[in-house]
Amino acid sequence: GKCAVGARRNVLIGMCAGSGVNNGKCNVYLGNYAGAKQYCSDNIAIGCEALCGSSTASDNTGVQNIALGKSAGKAIKTGCNNILLGTCAGTTVCSGSSNIALGTNVGPASGGNSNILLGASAGKCAIGDKNVLIGTNAGCKTLGDSNTFIGQNAGCTMTSGDSNIAIGQCVQLPITNGNTQLAIGCGTGRWIVGDNSFNVGIKTTSANTDLQVGAHYGVVGGGGTFTAAAGVAHTINQYTISSTDFKTAEYTIFANTGSKIQSQKLLVMQDGTTAYSQEYAVMSSDTLLVSADATLAGGVVKIEITPETGVSGLTTFRFTRHTML
Repeated sequence: GKCAVGARRNVLIGMCAGSGVNNGKCNVYLGNYAGAKQYCSDNIAIGCEALCGSSTASDNTGVQNIALGKSAGKAIKTGCNNILLGTCAGTTVCSGSSNIALGTNVGPASGGNSNILLGASAGKCAIGDKNVLIGTNAGCKTLGDSNTFIGQNAGCTMTSGDSNIAIGQCVQLPITNGNTQLAIGCGTGRWIVGDNSFNVGIKTTSANTDLQVGAHYGVVGGGGTFTAAAGVAHTINQYTISSTDFKTAEYTIFANTGSKIQSQKLLVMQDGTTAYSQEYAVMSSDTLLVSADATLAGGVVKIEITPETGVSGLTTFRFTRHTML
């Protein structure tokens, strides 16, 4: 407290501890240069240079910070309500607030807010808000918000992106600057994955359908309405074979017009130039409402239902598609 003016109710122990705590009150600074340049109140800093602040004391206005460990929170100027525990924990935090950082060299960098970082170098160079990074080097260089990386080196190759989840030792996401991705596994192995279209895969590294299991099986569902006109086909589903080269697809189709309903199966396969289809297990509450088939043109397989003679009006359909990839 050597140069402190107007300070009161502070605990200052160590060479130059709290030396610039002008008008500050209720601080606890223990250790050489702990809180040395802080100009504010209600901070706790224990360790050499912990919560030291910038060289211009009047710039250091952050309050209610807790920093324990050598150089922990060393650069804090305007940041508030941070908890930084460990050697060099949050050492680059300047204006960020409401962060929790536990571990040696743990982040976040600069002005990130409301991050939770646990483990040596977790989020060390991370910039962003509301990230949860747990494990040595987890998300160590992420630029983005609302990411969750759990496990040693989890998400450590991510450079930017928001709302991603990586869980497991050394688990990385396929797009290093992408959003809303999911990967759960160990190393390069995966139990569950998800992409930014919210497709989910089990025991595969990518998913081409709503739900894909392994490399060869996928499931998709859908539905809608259309105004039926006898003999006029309506497309209920389609897929591009260049990106989703399904060898075989089995559809369960439901149709409803007025009080009449129909359910059936449709089996589809394609060889790259022609689509083949076969209806089976067809049942209806009255006369048939629709027939179903498949076409292939321009590399796109279309599943169509065609109203039968005498069928018209608003028609509702639903389907599930089981595919062999």
